Amino acid sequence: MVQTAGTQAKEAVTEKKRGTFGTMRKIVIRDGFTALYTGVAAPLVAAAPTFAITFASFDFAKSFLIQGENRQMTPLESCAAGGFSGFSMLIIRAPTERVKCLMQAQTGDIALGRKALYDGSLDCAKKLYREGGLRNIFQGSMATAARDIPGNAAYFGTYELARRQILWLEKILRNEDDITVPPAGNEFSVGSTMIAGGLAGMANWIVAIPMDVVKSRLQAAPLGKYTGAMDVLRQLWYTDGPRALFRGLSPALIRAFPANTACFLGVEMARQVMGEAEENQTKKGANISRTFTCAAH
Repeated sequence: MVQTAGTQAKEAVTEKKRGTFGTMRKIVIRDGFTALYTGVAAPLVAAAPTFAITFASFDFAKSFLIQGENRQMTPLESCAAGGFSGFSMLIIRAPTERVKCLMQAQTGDIALGRKALYDGSLDCAKKLYREGGLRNIFQGSMATAARDIPGNAAYFGTYELARRQILWLEKILRNEDDITVPPAGNEFSVGSTMIAGGLAGMANWIVAIPMDVVKSRLQAAPLGKYTGAMDVLRQLWYTDGPRALFRGLSPALIRAFPANTACFLGVEMARQVMGEAEENQTKKGANISRTFTCAAH
């Protein structure tokens, strides 16, 4: 909903500036409340595999960097693992972002009296493939990578650092005896997870928004309109200046804090549950082994 307003704000860089809520009000009056959810089908379908790949690839990179050592990652290592996760999800994120941008841009075209080109996200994907094959569907992939790799580096780097600091602060507020001992990597609290998750989401968009503006322009355009991301960047810079690259930051930040608070809370709670289940299974296996050993004697 907020993302639709943000996307249209990024597209109409030469329009009179209305602000986030002004754009939302305009969309609702012109096209109805459901127009705020235009283009949601493609990213909704891709959400589960995208986040699964993101967190799984981050954990893989984390294991590779730590190499079995009993320690936490440094902030730089957290950023590197986050950047790897941004690259890993590109194969799903790029085509779904292309479809989403076209569907959201189409809302403005319909308001201007133009005929709708697509009946829905699936119809959009089919027509893109017929018009230009996979190259058309994956248009803007490099711009997506240029957004997601540094964005995810900031995302996970901020989360890991903020979570540790907040856990440490919680230890001080609880008057624990040894506050010099850093929090364990698997230590969990709802408060630290929620706050760190929200801050991580905001950090992600602050870093990623310039390339997101470029990506949205490129992916909402017909095949061949731009030669690439640098062409979009050059035209934006020439016509609207550097401020155009931060168009849509407000709606992105409004959405980012609550969305990523919920995201990280869900992930960490799932990790706790699965960790406890694995630990119980290990204990159960050990007890069975001891029972058979005793029986043998």
